[in-house]
Amino acid sequence: MKKKGIRLQVPCVDASEDFFYDLETRGLIRPFLTRGDVIKEDPVDYRVMERYRAEKSTGSHMLIKVCFNLNRPSVGWHGANEDFILVKDPEVDFKDLFLIIAMGLKDDIQKKIENKSLKADDFKIVRMVYNNPFLSFFTMNAHVPHCELTVSSSRKAPEFFVTEPSRVGNTLLDLKDYQLEPVMDTQTEQEGNI
Repeated sequence: MKKKGIRLQVPCVDASEDFFYDLETRGLIRPFLTRGDVIKEDPVDYRVMERYRAEKSTGSHMLIKVCFNLNRPSVGWHGANEDFILVKDPEVDFKDLFLIIAMGLKDDIQKKIENKSLKADDFKIVRMVYNNPFLSFFTMNAHVPHCELTVSSSRKAPEFFVTEPSRVGNTLLDLKDYQLEPVMDTQTEQEGNI
């Protein structure tokens, strides 16, 4: 039986440099991208700059390989950063991998849920790409609600790598009466339904 509630139809967008720059300026992600700004202020032969450090409470860092074959959104958040690494053999044909990402931190989104003011624009669904230095390697900042999903298809389920603290956990976002309904383009709809 289908759950009744407020349906938010969230359109899918393709990954692009402009979209990822928007996520970065909102403080939601940090790309794995060197911009040549490490040495220019202090010309030294060698420098290591820490991007972030896992809290002791979340455990040491680990690298995991994820094979993802879920086609229903289950949005959650982590209390620590996690790094996405979407690299694959160009000969491998995975079905599309999508990332649903909230356009704000968990507290802001939860307030909108409580106030019944959540809108489809509070989320984006992006069709991810592999092996692109601008779009395939990034840090999802802590407390950003997100989830991965794919389509129903006979093609191989997508795989990707994630580094995260070993005890970070995943807290599901309580959407209450809201349901996220991914709206895909015709290319994806021909492949299968979400």
